[in-house]
Amino acid sequence: MFDKGAAIGDGVGLATEFMGTEQARILYGNGPIKFGNDEGHEFWRDACRNGWFESDFTDDTDQQLLITQCLLADKGTLDPANFAFRIEEWKRLGLPELENKLPNGMGFTVFSAISQKNFLSDPLRASYEVWNKGHRNFAANGAVMRTAILGATSFWNEQKVAENCMMAAKVTHADPRCVVSAVIVGVMISRLLRGSAASQSLPFKEDYEKHLVEMIQYGSKEESSYIEKVSNCPKAIPKKIDTPLHRLLIRGIRRFAARVTGLEVHPKFELEDFNIPSYPHVDIKRYDNPVPIRPNVKKMDDFGIDKDMMDLCRDVVDKYKFLVEDHPLCPSAEQISSQTEKELAEDAGTSTWVDQLYAHSFPESLSCLNLNERNKIGYTFKCLGAGLYAVTRKQPEDMSSGEFYKHIITELTLETGDADTNCAVAGAVLGCRLGKSGLPSGWVNGVRHHDFLEDITNKLCDMILEGLRNNE
Repeated sequence: MFDKGAAIGDGVGLATEFMGTEQARILYGNGPIKFGNDEGHEFWRDACRNGWFESDFTDDTDQQLLITQCLLADKGTLDPANFAFRIEEWKRLGLPELENKLPNGMGFTVFSAISQKNFLSDPLRASYEVWNKGHRNFAANGAVMRTAILGATSFWNEQKVAENCMMAAKVTHADPRCVVSAVIVGVMISRLLRGSAASQSLPFKEDYEKHLVEMIQYGSKEESSYIEKVSNCPKAIPKKIDTPLHRLLIRGIRRFAARVTGLEVHPKFELEDFNIPSYPHVDIKRYDNPVPIRPNVKKMDDFGIDKDMMDLCRDVVDKYKFLVEDHPLCPSAEQISSQTEKELAEDAGTSTWVDQLYAHSFPESLSCLNLNERNKIGYTFKCLGAGLYAVTRKQPEDMSSGEFYKHIITELTLETGDADTNCAVAGAVLGCRLGKSGLPSGWVNGVRHHDFLEDITNKLCDMILEGLRNNE
């Protein structure tokens, strides 16, 4: 449901990632877009899209799979050291278990954190240093895109869901805006699975908030005593890519030569190890025959609001807004000084992170989010807002759940910007709301690596059911 909803949203959204809306309309009209077993307009294959096979998903889902593997290894707890090990390994090896899938699409913030020398020994400190050196202004969506799966494990325990989401985000994204985005999506998933829009009762609300505020500051100080609190699990077993013998011999000789000369040996990204798709040159003539716009296609804005879903969203945002206010890592209105933050505040008509959170979480229309806004498409609150706007739309009576999901993901895709990430988050929460039967079967059954996704989902479900029985 939410995992496959995220994967197919991610895969469909790739069709327009980083495009302008005008280009997308020329190439796709207002849909449909070909994906899985369903017909539609073929993906435009350019430099941005050539790294993936047909009906494939991107790094958004790759990283969610890494998190899933961590959860299975550590019985439902997200250990940051384990995740750091796996994501660094993914950077070098991709996903050997998925036909040597390339680690394509890695974002700047993720890459910067992984490249820190102390990343494997202290990932939370490493990500904080990256954020701090960037004037505390890296609020990218690379954390929220991968954490929906954490809403499922221990979904009956909201505190553990929030803690898992925080740790998964902070391994590469220290900005509290990134962290709160991940927490909101995870908690949304957990409450949908519980069948309750209401928050769990917290007899010690102040203690709960104090604990999470303390966690959000992990890594911000040079002392690393917090590692003992959050990292007690062994690291993952390293993966091995299937490399021909002659390449291994050549690399062995290179490593030996490096040791003899006293040079430091660094892991090297070897393209020949990966399964790389091949496509013909881009057919520029496609621009000469723009795809016609289909008449009478309903707009998401016209669906109206699903009151129950809106109540759920407001309750979750209200409850966790404290993560971006009133603690040392969050600036006041007077302290927001960088040009980018000023521009973001001006766009939302607000000045504080809390105001920006509300402005993006509850926009008046989809266009208000400016998802294709130049130089700001990766802002984490834009991605969060896209997901919340999608899940709070009312399903028309004359539209099946599968059509409803497909319609929303297609419209989000055609809004362009960082479309794969926006659709991954929207697909996750919408998939959880609608259930497996509410996803378009042609997209689900035709997504690349379907059998692997099915298998790892079943293993995770078995682990969740066992935890639920033990909890009872």
